[in-house]
Order: sequence, then structure tokens, then C-alpha cells
Amino acid sequence: EVDVYLPKGDSWYADGRYYDGGSFIKLNISPYDKMPYAVRAGSIIPTDEGKAGFGGGEKLVFTVYPLKEGKFETEFFDDDGVSYSYLENDCVKLAFTVECTGSKVIVSYENKGNKKITPEIRLAEEDSRELVVI
Repeated sequence: EVDVYLPKGDSWYADGRYYDGGSFIKLNISPYDKMPYAVRAGSIIPTDEGKAGFGGGEKLVFTVYPLKEGKFETEFFDDDGVSYSYLENDCVKLAFTVECTGSKVIVSYENKGNKKITPEIRLAEEDSRELVVI
């Protein structure tokens, strides 16, 4: 186990729980294939969960780590990583707005880029509220 300080002024998701900042928590670092992490509440983390290897393809999943109460906004950007075509808006520019109440997490989004995407959105497993995607 290791002691981890969660900065004051924010709330955090770690080790399957929700924590208020400004304190130390203990995280188990064994087994080594399950490295622990902490995510600031009010974040959306994209992960590629597509199959690896030839023909696997990309599958982006956006995990919402909500606040207890309140609203936050965040953005996601993706382009081809090679050209300057993003200057012609040939990219994905997702703008997320998340409203958090005691019983629901309401996520709305807008793609301001020209590349089409229908994001798969899920709620952090530590949160049991209803997820509403608009």
C-alpha cells in the first residue's frame, strides 16, 4: 500500500470510492497489472476500448466522473494527427456539459467539428446515479 494525498479543493474518484480532497488515502499497488489511479471529479476521460491488432479499429468510450452537485464543462479534440486538415474543421471537437444532481447526471454534447462521431458515454462505476445523455 502507498499513501496518496488528494489535493484540497477538489473531490476525487479512487480505488472504487469517492473522496473529498485535502486528505491522504491508502491505495493498494498490488497486483501490478491493476495499477491504481485517482481521477478528479468533474472530468470526462476518453479511452480506446477497441480490439487490438489488425482490423481491430478504434472504439472510444467517454467515462464521466461527476461532481456530487453542480455543473461542469469540458472538451475533447481528435484529428488525423498528420495533416493540417483540422484547420478546415476536419476533426472531432466535442463540447460536453454535465449537470449533476443528487439522483441524476445529465450529459449533453455538441460536435463542433466536421468528422462524425456518436460518443459512447458511461458513468464512473463508483457512481450509482441515473445517467441521462442528451
